[in-house]
Amino acid sequence: MEKSYLRDMKGLCVLFFLSTLFVSCSEEEKRYPFEQSPYAEFDDLEFHDSSSLDTLLLTFTIWDIEGDIGSDLNEVNEFELILDELGRPVTISGDQQPSCYLPITSRKLQDIDVNYEADGCRVDFTIPERPPFSCDEYQIIKDDTLFIRRIKGYYDLLIDFKNVNNENYNFQEIFNSSDCNLGNFNARLIDFANVDVFRPIEVNPYKIKKLSKFSYQVSYMMLSSGWKPAIGQNQFELEFQVIDQTLNESNVATSGLVTLEKITQK
Repeated sequence: MEKSYLRDMKGLCVLFFLSTLFVSCSEEEKRYPFEQSPYAEFDDLEFHDSSSLDTLLLTFTIWDIEGDIGSDLNEVNEFELILDELGRPVTISGDQQPSCYLPITSRKLQDIDVNYEADGCRVDFTIPERPPFSCDEYQIIKDDTLFIRRIKGYYDLLIDFKNVNNENYNFQEIFNSSDCNLGNFNARLIDFANVDVFRPIEVNPYKIKKLSKFSYQVSYMMLSSGWKPAIGQNQFELEFQVIDQTLNESNVATSGLVTLEKITQK
């Protein structure tokens, strides 16, 4: 009788513990653990050496209370084209006077050249003169260098490489090139609303899986043949930041100082 009673009490204790644990986990799941949303956490950085393009693989966790990370890549305005009073693109070497902005999506880029004429645009542009060439102010399209204004939030994953002195790597200077895409590893994330716990998504160059109600793990591949020539045996640091659909910025997360040799996967 006493043994039976003790056995029943032990079973009740186990059930109580499990139910308490379940409730605790459920309550924890409902609470967002950070004051900032989105919030980025560094997980891992790997270097994969190959005979062609080498890969830096960044893995991180992004926390977001609204779940509004990423978007439809085709519908986002990459930059605003600056036009003259006749609706023609302003070039770096032309004599057109800047007059207005026209938002341009990535899908429209193939239609843009110096002979492009817009039907209309927002007339709110004032600038005394065109600035000298920089990757922030100009876009090379079909061998023409067009004056533009980049739109914040087009890239929602921002990547920076720092040397041991906390200075940005200038890949154009390292390789003596004016190519603005060189060393630009900023990226657009796909819409996280399509990712659930049971269905990770793999869309080159990403692998994304949902960890909890508020968190996702992202692996991002950065391909280049220039990692070893640019960085060599030097220490470097990768910094990254995520921006959500309403332009809320995450913290700047970092890999800490590493070397390619240290993070090389055999």
